[in-house]
Amino acid sequence: MCSRINSFPTEILTIISQDLDQDDLLSCILVCKEWSTAFYSALFRNIRVSLSGYHKFTLPDTIYLAAKYSKYINSIDAPFPSFVLPLLDALATVHAEPFFPNLKSLSITFDHDIHLSYMRLLPQPQFFYPSDYEDMSDSDDEAMEYENNNIDSPPNIEDPTKGVYSPLFAPLHRVRDNAYLTQDPYDVIRLIRQCPNLCYLKIQVRSLGNKGGLIHLLWPGILPQSLVRLKIVVPEYWKEEVFAASDFGDDDYDPDMYPSRDVEEEYEDDQDEQDEDQSEEQNDGYDENEVVEWYLTQLQGLQTPADHQGPVPSIHFSFIRGNPFGDAPMQPLLNLREIEVNNGACIKSLIQKFMTISCPHLHAISLIDSSYFFSGYVGHMNEGIMPELTELRIENMDELSHFNENNMRGALSFSRWKSIVLRDFYFVGDLCTGPLVARAETLEVLDLGVNAGSMQNWLIIGFLAAASQLKALLGDGFYFLAKFACQRPWACSNTIEVLRCQILLEIPLVDYSIEPPQPYTIFIEEEQEDEYQRAEMLQQRVMRQLGRCHQLQELDLSHWTPDNYAIRAPNGIVTVAFGLMANRGPDFRRSFNMDPSDFGPIDANVKRPWTMKSQNNCLQFTFETGLRELEGLKKLRKLNLTGLKHRISVEELKWMREAWPNLEQFEGLFSNDMVFEDDGDGDEDRDNRGIREEEMRQWLQGGEVIAGDNTFWKTLLRM
Repeated sequence: MCSRINSFPTEILTIISQDLDQDDLLSCILVCKEWSTAFYSALFRNIRVSLSGYHKFTLPDTIYLAAKYSKYINSIDAPFPSFVLPLLDALATVHAEPFFPNLKSLSITFDHDIHLSYMRLLPQPQFFYPSDYEDMSDSDDEAMEYENNNIDSPPNIEDPTKGVYSPLFAPLHRVRDNAYLTQDPYDVIRLIRQCPNLCYLKIQVRSLGNKGGLIHLLWPGILPQSLVRLKIVVPEYWKEEVFAASDFGDDDYDPDMYPSRDVEEEYEDDQDEQDEDQSEEQNDGYDENEVVEWYLTQLQGLQTPADHQGPVPSIHFSFIRGNPFGDAPMQPLLNLREIEVNNGACIKSLIQKFMTISCPHLHAISLIDSSYFFSGYVGHMNEGIMPELTELRIENMDELSHFNENNMRGALSFSRWKSIVLRDFYFVGDLCTGPLVARAETLEVLDLGVNAGSMQNWLIIGFLAAASQLKALLGDGFYFLAKFACQRPWACSNTIEVLRCQILLEIPLVDYSIEPPQPYTIFIEEEQEDEYQRAEMLQQRVMRQLGRCHQLQELDLSHWTPDNYAIRAPNGIVTVAFGLMANRGPDFRRSFNMDPSDFGPIDANVKRPWTMKSQNNCLQFTFETGLRELEGLKKLRKLNLTGLKHRISVEELKWMREAWPNLEQFEGLFSNDMVFEDDGDGDEDRDNRGIREEEMRQWLQGGEVIAGDNTFWKTLLRM
């Protein structure tokens, strides 16, 4: 047994360490000593620290163990940056630089609860400024008073226990005894500079202390050339995310102070406050430019700015009017392909300048923001800047009242986009969707996400008829009618590989989770037959259109059930079928006579009509409705028909197995809420249904069913 466990591949243990939290891994029962050695080795290849286990991770024994395996670490994901300094100190005694030659991924965030716990337990360092040497010219009387009050002399800068934050700023005199930085940014940057092969970096701005720390992270020459993806996270309310006054007993704390400082101030007596107010205009106690110069000096390995041979780079904190990087020589990051910014309105000019001068080969921009600050910039961007930029992803985080369609239109109108991904944009009008159709010829990926109500039928079909290079069209709640789908040939028939939408035969009736009652009407049998034949012919035309997509690998026609999303309309959450893309516009309003009474309050928990368990007005995958038209989909790997009454029988399943040899996954083959019919006149007997379901489970050779999701997988290797 021990020999078998000892021969367990380390890569498998690494996968285990990725799926479990640090606490779970450290508390595992190890079956033998040999496996314990391999297990810990694999554990520290990918370090992911949970919130509850962070304090245990910072213990000296754990830090030393991580330092011991630093040469083998592939990724680090930590919720707070305080582990960096003890880890670097431990590494200095174990290995030579660079400490992390194989580190590919680094993620350091800033958890506020962990930070408060550290603030209460640890003595806080004091922040000093180099300008104190010039400003603090004490007289003899002041010096005598200083001595009589038994105030310690300025502490040694190398002794952090006496109030010095870091040798970084080389303080000579203290200026305010109770001014603190939230985090020393130099430690995190030192760690990053020890990772020559770093590919992915996720950093929270507060992990760098303040906005000034972010400037130095982006300073030319700091980030490694191997970096491929950079993610910058700014707290949603980062001005107010500093420590509350109640935590320190300071009623005079101003939460609206300039965010680049991010310090906590405690004023002294009233008389001292009056003296400070008189000289506030001349000297407020700290010089931002001087701090940045000292920081740059440390990064360049210089003692003072005066020792620098040549002109000292000019540094400005006016991000809009000046260049935050001064006259420093540019060192472009040649491998950086993607930048993701979360809530970056406070750093918009800094990121724009960084992208312009340091990212010549940037491929993708991902914005998770509410202000759309890049929209105008991207819309008017020079074609010669970042010529390889082709992918855009924007996720909305704010209410629709702050949405600016003109800014959004500017971002979508950029001529070089090949991939556009939108998230959480509800009921975006034609002003924004028009550019999508205009750029259809160059788009390869269009992912609308939860974008119900944005495109009308004629826009969708016009887009498909012009998108000659389209490879993926995706959307949750993306509906359009079948009669429009087969009106014009699709230009993307030879290129599309992924299609996720729902094609409806007719507009669904307005109801919630049940089928609405049909009004009593006298039907003529001949008219019923004609209507049924017309529906079959319409489905055959749609199947023929889909069958032309020979490159299709994933087909998802499932009925979307967004129970966790709140679809919003201009007047609140929709209580009727207003969100269907196919029905937006004058035709829909005439059909349903929309008025304000159709809308609920803005925070109402209303069930949408498309959360019904199954959909009747959908495509049927039977021989009568044209299933054989899909025989050309030889590359089809995944099929999703969840929530559809597709009427598939065993004969159709056998045909699928032969026609689609690469099919690996069939989701939604049957579900408990679906009613199978023998001949269309009555419900199927329960016993017969059980037999049919058992036959369905065997329809794939070597297939297996995963309980709970009605998904069937093709198993390539049977144990």
